[in-house]
Amino acid sequence: MATETVLAAAGVISILANAAGGIYILVVKPGKKIREFTERAGDFLEDWAGVDGRPGVPGRPGVMVRLATIEEQLHPNHGGSLRDVVDRVERGQRRVEDTLAAHLAEHRVIASVARHLPDPDEQREQHETGGSHGD
Repeated sequence: MATETVLAAAGVISILANAAGGIYILVVKPGKKIREFTERAGDFLEDWAGVDGRPGVPGRPGVMVRLATIEEQLHPNHGGSLRDVVDRVERGQRRVEDTLAAHLAEHRVIASVARHLPDPDEQREQHETGGSHGD
């Protein structure tokens, strides 16, 4: 009879252990995943909506407020927006390009005129020898 009692107790312990394992697999493990998911979803919702400041911790504006702030920078507002800065840089770049083009055009004219002038080395040589080149 003692053997039967031990076997029965072992059976009950085995059943309880299996039940505990089943509860862990069915309830605890998914519960951890669900908790992690809800925490991440909560973080997302806080980021989306923004968080009010509290003592010692500054607030964070929500996504829509931040997007509105960015959008303001895309339109001219008399000098203070990113759009205004880009426009100023573009105008300055155009001035540099125009100045460079005028400078290059001037040097092209000078180079063109210089091609039609006699070579100074040739002139000096002719002067020193007293004759003309090709005689």
